[in-house]
Amino acid sequence: MNNQANIGMPRKSIFLNIWAVTGLLFFTFVLLFLSLNSSLALPVLGIALGIPFFYVIIKYPKVWLWAIALSSFVFFRTSDLKIGVGDILFGVFIVASTYIWLMWKLFVQREKLVESIADWFIIVFYTGMLLNSVVAMLNGAKFLDWFREYALYSNMLLYFPFKYYLKEKKDIIIILVMFGLSVFIASFDQIRMYKEIALSQTIYAYQLGRSVRLNQPLFSAAIFFSLIMSLLPMRKIYRLALWGLAFAAIAALVVSFSRSFWVFVIFGIILIFFYLVKRQKKIIVVALGLIILTGTVSFFSFFGEKADLMIVVLTERFTSTTKGSKDVSLKLRLVEYEEALKKIAKHPLFGNGLGKHFHFYVPFLHITTYTQYIHSGYLYALYRFGIPLTFMFLFILGYNIFVSERMSRKLKDPFYKNLILSSMISLLMLAAASIFSNQFFQRDSGIILALAFSFVSIAQKKYKQELIS
Repeated sequence: MNNQANIGMPRKSIFLNIWAVTGLLFFTFVLLFLSLNSSLALPVLGIALGIPFFYVIIKYPKVWLWAIALSSFVFFRTSDLKIGVGDILFGVFIVASTYIWLMWKLFVQREKLVESIADWFIIVFYTGMLLNSVVAMLNGAKFLDWFREYALYSNMLLYFPFKYYLKEKKDIIIILVMFGLSVFIASFDQIRMYKEIALSQTIYAYQLGRSVRLNQPLFSAAIFFSLIMSLLPMRKIYRLALWGLAFAAIAALVVSFSRSFWVFVIFGIILIFFYLVKRQKKIIVVALGLIILTGTVSFFSFFGEKADLMIVVLTERFTSTTKGSKDVSLKLRLVEYEEALKKIAKHPLFGNGLGKHFHFYVPFLHITTYTQYIHSGYLYALYRFGIPLTFMFLFILGYNIFVSERMSRKLKDPFYKNLILSSMISLLMLAAASIFSNQFFQRDSGIILALAFSFVSIAQKKYKQELIS
């Protein structure tokens, strides 16, 4: 009897799922039909598409996370200051779905998602950002501007579903492969945009230095992850694929002309060597040698007659990092920092609010600059959030860097050891890059933080298992 009951239950469950999906599809099609013949077309259409989307998030959450990973290159690509269709679609697809999942887990299933002090700080930080809307309105910011920034920064909340579902090694590999495909597409898109903007319209040498600077943190993190994870035992075809991803990310980073990230990637790779054994160091050297060789051949093939000019432009761009106070862009940022500190001093506790525009006068250029951007993630956070919320964010970051460094030395399992080392280097890269640019609060940075934080949490659990065994 028990055996028959055990056999019958899965069949019943399967039939119930089939009936549920069939009924859901029927209801969705009815709503879609009504949306074509109704004055309330948009709300009805939203309900029609929202219900099956909600069902997938709750019933098949891993499919939802895979879909986010595979389609993320589109989200990374959209970067206009104005709200467009892409912002709305991916705001719903990523941000709204994350909040739906959180509400479902916390208030319906009443599950415990908070496991560390850093988790509590994340909850308090985002609650504080909600209250920040009052500050923003009082300081004259538009609600839509505040909401857009809040939604954009909510990417980091993907940390909770990531750490909840990426419990097995195979789940981590799947999500990394899918994000890897997205990075590969984003890399070629960056190269395509450079070709359209610079190469096709170049008359003078300096025009070769024009580019669209997108996803530098994403490309940098991809370089670290692909090189470090390629050190694991695997088939040669998989190792070559990871090196190919590193090559594509390096190429995209080169044509972004982001000199600071060039420096951070170089220092990041040097830092990696301190955590590797001799055999692993040799593999990294071979990988870098192949990438440089392939890159050199591809460089001269891609630029053709303009290759010599491009070398001059790249050299000038790289060496300009040593000019110090003579660098015009650095002088401009120093003026910006000085003005930002004055505005921070006026509202030290609660900041000026998300969406609040920032303006300052540049004496040596005799112009006033109006912007929403401050070229320092630390000053940007202080200006937007105030000291308490900024401290919370930096504590979350510092906690995860500290734990990841410790785990990268203590863990025995090579997969989790390399995973956590990749996370640590990526977090350090973001922390360093945010000194001179606002990299903490970018589209791709939010995803990087969410993944890295989740890997830290997963590695901690793995370490505890190793201690017990």
